[in-house]
Amino acid sequence: MKAQRLRGDVAVGTQVGGFVVEGLLGMGGCGAVFRARRGTARFALKLQSLAALGGWAQREVDILRRLDHPNVVRFHACGLWRDTAPEWFYLAMELVEGRPLNQWVNEENPSPRQAAALALGLARGLAAAHAEGVLHRDLKESNIMVRDATGTPVLVDFGVGSYPGAPRLTREVLPPGTPQYRSPEALAFRKSHAGVEGAHYAPTAADDLYALGVVLYWVLTGRSPFPAPGTPSEVEHVISQPPEPPRAVNPRVPGLLDAVCSRLLEKQPTARFPSAAATAEALEAALSAADGEWDRPMCASWEESPELPAPPPPQDGLEAWLHQGEPALSPPRRGRRPGRARPSANGGRASPGDAREEALPRSGFAVPSKRISPGAPRSRRPATLALMASLLAALTLAWALTRHEGSPPASRERPEMASPHASPEAVRAAAPPLPAALLPATAAPPMARDPKEASPVKKPDIAPSSPPSRTSRSVGTLARRAAATAAACTALACPSGPEVRPAPPSEPCPEGALQAMEARGLRVGELGSILFIRGEPRNITVSEGWVRVRVGATPYDLANATLSGRLSVSERVYGRFTEAEKDGERFPVCIELLYPGDDQRGSPRVAGNHPPAEPIIYSVSGLKVVRRFE
Repeated sequence: MKAQRLRGDVAVGTQVGGFVVEGLLGMGGCGAVFRARRGTARFALKLQSLAALGGWAQREVDILRRLDHPNVVRFHACGLWRDTAPEWFYLAMELVEGRPLNQWVNEENPSPRQAAALALGLARGLAAAHAEGVLHRDLKESNIMVRDATGTPVLVDFGVGSYPGAPRLTREVLPPGTPQYRSPEALAFRKSHAGVEGAHYAPTAADDLYALGVVLYWVLTGRSPFPAPGTPSEVEHVISQPPEPPRAVNPRVPGLLDAVCSRLLEKQPTARFPSAAATAEALEAALSAADGEWDRPMCASWEESPELPAPPPPQDGLEAWLHQGEPALSPPRRGRRPGRARPSANGGRASPGDAREEALPRSGFAVPSKRISPGAPRSRRPATLALMASLLAALTLAWALTRHEGSPPASRERPEMASPHASPEAVRAAAPPLPAALLPATAAPPMARDPKEASPVKKPDIAPSSPPSRTSRSVGTLARRAAATAAACTALACPSGPEVRPAPPSEPCPEGALQAMEARGLRVGELGSILFIRGEPRNITVSEGWVRVRVGATPYDLANATLSGRLSVSERVYGRFTEAEKDGERFPVCIELLYPGDDQRGSPRVAGNHPPAEPIIYSVSGLKVVRRFE
C-alpha cells in the first residue's frame, strides 16, 4: 500500500507491533486511534504518547484484560513502538464497526423499544464490569459505539476507569470524568471537601448508574437532565433538584421507560437500582410489557417537523437590549434530513437542497459600527435612554480608538490551529503538567507564538472585502460593547499602573446558535479540547483578537469543523467562539474556552513579568458548549 501521511505522523502501511495501519479513526488529547489489520482481521489501534500517559495506559490494559462481554470492547494486544527509543504505547482492541451513540441516535431516530434495548445492553456491559470490580467512570455518548449490523451498544474507552487496588494517579478531590455526568453525591462531596487537603472521592457502581441515566435521558428527550455544572448554582441544582421527567419533556416516552430513567437519576445512591444487573432486569420487564406505543420513533423526524425559518432580528435596538434572552428550543427532531428550506435574500424560501451542504444564515460577528441606530426613543423609558446615550457615546469613542480591529478575516485568509479532543478532566488526569499529545501537524496562527521566539512585527489588520452582515450590528452586541467601553473608560481615569481589564461581561449566544447546535446534535455542556500551537504542549504567548481553530475528532458533531471566535485578555485569557464551519456549511455556535486544569472559564496566565497585553498561557486548553456566555 502506498504510504499516505496521516495525522500523528503515522502513514498508511506503517507496521506497529505487527499491525498494519490502514487509516485514522479519531484523535484524542493523548493520542490517536487508527484502523489497522493483522492478516485478514481488523482492529482499532490506539497510539498514545509515553510521555503523557503516566500509569493510565497500564490501567486500561489491566481493566480490559479482566473483561469479556459482548457489550464491552475486547482487548487483543499492547506494547511499545518503535523498537528503538520507543515514544508510543499501542493498544490493539476489537474494531467496532458502527457509529458513536450520539451519531447513531441522531441519524436513526430510535423508537422507545430500541432505546430500551440500548440501555439494556449498556446495563449488561456495566454489570459485567462491576462484577469484576471495574468502574468505567466516564460513561457518556461518545464512549459508546453502536454496531451498524445489530444495533448492539459497546462500551469503549476505559482509559480513566478504576478497579480495586488500582493506584491513585491524580491529586484532585474528584477522579477523572466529565462534569455533566457526575453524580449528585460526587458533586456534594467536592462541595463539602473544598480546600481539604488529601480529600478524594471514591466512586461506586452508583456513579456509573447515574451516568447511564444521563445518557438514557438524552436518548429519550434529546437534551441532558441538567447542563454541565459550571457555577455554584448549577452544582446545587444537580445536588438537590430533580430533573424534569423524561415523559414531560417528550410525551412519546412510555411511562415504564420514564420510570426506569428517573430512578437512575435519583439523588440518593440507595434510591437508584441496587446494581447494573437490577437495572437490566427492570429494562427487561419494561420491554416484556411494551405495546405498539414503543415502536413509534422517539422524536419527530425532519419530514414530520420541518425546520422553521429563523425569526427576523428586532428592528428596535433598544427593545433588543431590554428584552434580549435566549430563544426557546424547538421540539427534538432526529433522523436523516432529506433537505430543508433556507430563507432567501428577499424573505421567501429557497428550494430545498442537500441538508448537509446547506448553510444557515451566517452568524454576525461583532464589529464597531460608524452608525448606531438604537431605534426611536420612547417616553416611558427616559432613564434607560439616558443610560443608553452615555454608553453609546463611550462606544463611539471606543470605535475611534479600536477600529483597526475590524471583523474577523475571511476563513481562507488565516492559518488554522490543530485541535485534538479530550475531555478536559481526562486531559487533567495526568496533570500537572498537562500531557503531551499526538497532534496533527498544522500551522500555528499568527496570534499564538512560542515565548522564546521573537515577536513578529505587528501589521494592521486588513478589512474584509465584504461588509459585515446586519446581525453583526445587533444591539445585543452594541450593549455588550458599550458596557465594555464604559468599563475601559473608567480604567482610563484611574492612576497610571499595570492595566488589568475585567473579564468579558455576560452576553447571550449569537442569534440562532442554540437552534443550530441543537439541530446538529451539539449538547449544552459538551466538552472538547483545543491546541493553540502544534508540537509538544508548552507555554505560548497570545494576544487579543479574532482566531480560527480546528476541532478534533470529537465531539462527533463538530469533528473537523473550524471554529471562529475572539480571545480577550484579562487576569485570564478568555475565548468565545461564535461561528462554526463544517462541510462547507457555516452556522452560529456558542462555545467557550475552558481550562482543563480547574474547570473555570478561560485559560490562566503563566506567572511572570510579562506585558499585560501579551499573556503567556499553556498551549492545551478545553472547549465547552454553553447556553450563554457568562
